[in-house]
Amino acid sequence: MTAHGSRLIHLTLAAMLLFLTTQLLGAPRAHATTVTGGQYIASTTATDGTPDTSGGVVAFQDSKLFDGDTSDYVGWRGSASAPKKVTLVFDLSRDYPLDSLTFTSNAVNQYWGFDEIEVDYRAEADTRYTIASSATRDRSVLGFSLPVQMDDREARFVRISMTRNNQYLHIPVSEVAFTVGTGTIGQNPVPYDEAALRAELSVPTMLADTYGQSLYGSWPGKVTSDAQLQQDAADEAAARAGSTLDLNTYDQYGGLKGLGTYQATGYFRLGKVDGTAWWFITPEGHKFILKGVDATSVDDWGYATLYQNADGSPRDVFSGLPDKTTYGPAYNGDMVSFVRANLMRKYGAADWKTSYTDMTRKRLVDWGFNTKSKWSSDGITMPWIGHITAPDSLMRIDYGVDPFDPDFASKLDAGMDLSANADSPWLIGYYFDNERGWDDTVMTDMLKRDHTQPAKAAFVAYLEQTYGEANLAQVNSLLGTTAASWTALQDTAITFANVPADDRTAFVTEASKQYYSGIRDAIRRQDTHHLFLGSALVPNWRSSLAWNVGGRDYLDAISLDVYSDSASYLADYEPYDKPVLNLEFSFSTHDRGLRSVNGSVLATSVADRGSLYQAFVEDEAQYRVFVGSGWFAYYDQAVTGRASDGEDFNIGLVNQQDQPYTDMTDVMATTNRQLERIHLNAATAQSTARAKELAR
Repeated sequence: MTAHGSRLIHLTLAAMLLFLTTQLLGAPRAHATTVTGGQYIASTTATDGTPDTSGGVVAFQDSKLFDGDTSDYVGWRGSASAPKKVTLVFDLSRDYPLDSLTFTSNAVNQYWGFDEIEVDYRAEADTRYTIASSATRDRSVLGFSLPVQMDDREARFVRISMTRNNQYLHIPVSEVAFTVGTGTIGQNPVPYDEAALRAELSVPTMLADTYGQSLYGSWPGKVTSDAQLQQDAADEAAARAGSTLDLNTYDQYGGLKGLGTYQATGYFRLGKVDGTAWWFITPEGHKFILKGVDATSVDDWGYATLYQNADGSPRDVFSGLPDKTTYGPAYNGDMVSFVRANLMRKYGAADWKTSYTDMTRKRLVDWGFNTKSKWSSDGITMPWIGHITAPDSLMRIDYGVDPFDPDFASKLDAGMDLSANADSPWLIGYYFDNERGWDDTVMTDMLKRDHTQPAKAAFVAYLEQTYGEANLAQVNSLLGTTAASWTALQDTAITFANVPADDRTAFVTEASKQYYSGIRDAIRRQDTHHLFLGSALVPNWRSSLAWNVGGRDYLDAISLDVYSDSASYLADYEPYDKPVLNLEFSFSTHDRGLRSVNGSVLATSVADRGSLYQAFVEDEAQYRVFVGSGWFAYYDQAVTGRASDGEDFNIGLVNQQDQPYTDMTDVMATTNRQLERIHLNAATAQSTARAKELAR
């Protein structure tokens, strides 16, 4: 055989070997290649970027996401009905060892974009997704690129979820690229059709370990054993052995003795005792700024998460769960509380609640907090705020209550029982319902209804009184209606936009007065000692300024829930000279599997959470109407989402493994002990500055 013939045989054998290897083991990757032969589907059809707007399955070669042009995009426009989350599932057509993937989103202004992004992946044989990366987006930076290092991890499916806290944001995605790494490329299985690919949207992602911690990442103190928790308990018990309220500085309720003594009534009251700024006065007669913590109780199942689906099947997001027999109190229906399980591991199954109660009080005292604010019902002896649940029998207009119902008072009386704490000096007062008032949505709904809705009849009566009985024609002209009588107008649908703004504001104000006067009277029929603190309203969400202040004469204080890094919201309330409480706020990181409530309260680290707290509450204390706030909440929410709605926020002073965020709480401790003096020293200056502002 010639040399040429021998070489030909060797080449033929090499080609056959390569062919057999490819068939048996898959194709080896080409150097630095990108995946081009896949397809993707979106959870909701794109509104911009043909042909991607056609919906259904889109091939990579047809999509704008893979054309190499980052100046163009596929977009999902925002609207009142738009979903807050948009998810894309990419089918790479086979398993690839991915070196990296790159996601690019270029916005034209800060109203384009999203707030959070998560990238998950799974190989063909896997039954669950794994998180590759998650991040937040600063929308003030218009160009966003997320490079994800995959380190040759095998993936056929990649799922990218983008969350916009405001559904009016427009989400643009400019380009996506998958770079092949080193390893074996899998066989090409049967292509997924649209139904199968859409089912990928609901395949679970592995999230948490048996302690409820994120499976991803490491950090100081991450729990690896029960023994570690027990050592945490011993160390903290020793460190806080002498923790107690300093009764030389404070009275037993937390009032600051050094700022003078005022009329003591035996109950908390509110007053402008120096003629300038508002203060709580404790039952013993000392000035008091409410520094509260919400949801201090381990009986709060808002800290729990679902461990099984509605059909009873396991929720496949955990690497393990607490043993049901050993940790029975951690289970409730289809929920599991890692907080309760970890407290049992930490303090022992016999007396974990006693140990938790004692340690929680010591922590709160050490950190300078003086009140259990919203959602707190436990055995910890501290001043606290009570919640009155709105009776189910109340007439509703959307999420608002109709206070013009002639049975409003009797329904309140039947649905409230305040007898248990009516004489307690530790109870500061009550808030009624939660985060539900009147705004344009409620007004719009009410205007469409007929005379059977008491508020609609009251609105027509308001118009008749305001414009005069003889001026129905004028009112019809304003409203674009043709009612033959005032009675007929009650049964006529009225367009919200046709109602003059002054009339809308005036009627919401009257509705607020009707509402709060009715509730105040109902409280007083059962409890004459305690304060009425409003309804914990969110400015500009399910409420309005007209509602928030309209019934102020029947309130001892206006309570709000304000998640922000600016205390300027208080400027809206200064002119009304009514005390204001902020009963829910917090600052969060996007870390350890948890998210931030919104972009304005996003911190860069645990220590930064403390710094943001300090800046915010010190600014609040400089307003003369400010009388206190409540941090939401004592514990973080579950990494796997709150059972009721899936919230997974880093809001705790303590994580779900009962470990304090010390870098934050150290700052809080120092800050809290200065707030009374800041309020005292800044009140006059703030009052003067506000007067000048109003004069301008």
